Amino acid sequence: MPKTKSQLSGNKSLPANQQKGIKKCNFCHKEKKMTDFYISKSPLFSVDGRVPVCKVCVTNESLNEDGSINELGLNKILKKIDRPYYKDLIEASVESFKKENSYVDDEDILYHGKEILKRYFRMIAMRQDRAKSYEDSEKDGFIHQENNTSKSVKEQIAKKYADIRKDKDETLSELYAKENKDELIYNDKWRGKYSLKDIKYLDEYYNGLERDYKIITENHRDYARKIAKASLQMDKAFDEMINGIDGADARYKNAREAFDTLSKSAKFSESTRSVNDVGATSFSKVASMVEAHNWIPEYHPLEKDVIDEMIDYLSTITKSL
Repeated sequence: MPKTKSQLSGNKSLPANQQKGIKKCNFCHKEKKMTDFYISKSPLFSVDGRVPVCKVCVTNESLNEDGSINELGLNKILKKIDRPYYKDLIEASVESFKKENSYVDDEDILYHGKEILKRYFRMIAMRQDRAKSYEDSEKDGFIHQENNTSKSVKEQIAKKYADIRKDKDETLSELYAKENKDELIYNDKWRGKYSLKDIKYLDEYYNGLERDYKIITENHRDYARKIAKASLQMDKAFDEMINGIDGADARYKNAREAFDTLSKSAKFSESTRSVNDVGATSFSKVASMVEAHNWIPEYHPLEKDVIDEMIDYLSTITKSL
């Protein structure tokens, strides 16, 4: 039997046993009371009128270890449970917490993310937002457009919450790397933060340059490091470009130009690098390079059998006649 409009719009018309029953969380996989899950008006969760992630997991996914709100995590979990994400309501929740907890210093308020989130979920459950989805807030630019807040204040709020990070010194690229279980660490050799995968790429590329070219001076080693970095960025941008990510073509072009310029300056380019440049100053060195790169098979003499020895013996007699 098709569901009625009231069933699709919420859980008020649901049987009492469904309101008081047990539900398993999609994150922690624990069975909990229905009241441990936020109410949902989304048709996606019309079976029991509750989101599929428990309140505890929603909170845990939305906070950093220090108790502050992780904007990226909050955004992602709200999208999963199809609830609206409004930055002006986060700000309103912060102001509400301030008024009710005046003893807390302003600089410490951000570490009370759990209490702020409780206020936020109460606000999006109110009449004007209770039926809104994540997509609705996305269309609004994550700021309520219908209220009387001035444009400048809306811009300030948007900028403020766009700057939230897990740690004050982290960049967005570092944050996304950690979310993908690819944590960035500082590397002395490469003088920056890279994932282990990136460091492996850089080391292998640098070793390849050392193998193919004569790198003796510190100046050339510095060029080699920069070229390896440019190659890494070019490789990443190329993958993004073929996957249709906006702006990837410009990043690839910039990385390629940097790579080509550095390679030509260091004479690491095949078009500018001569045989003498790579240290082949004699025939023996050329031969050793050829053998090292397996361009021709290495000579291995074979053991001669009785017939081969007889042929050699006859050949010697014939030459002596």
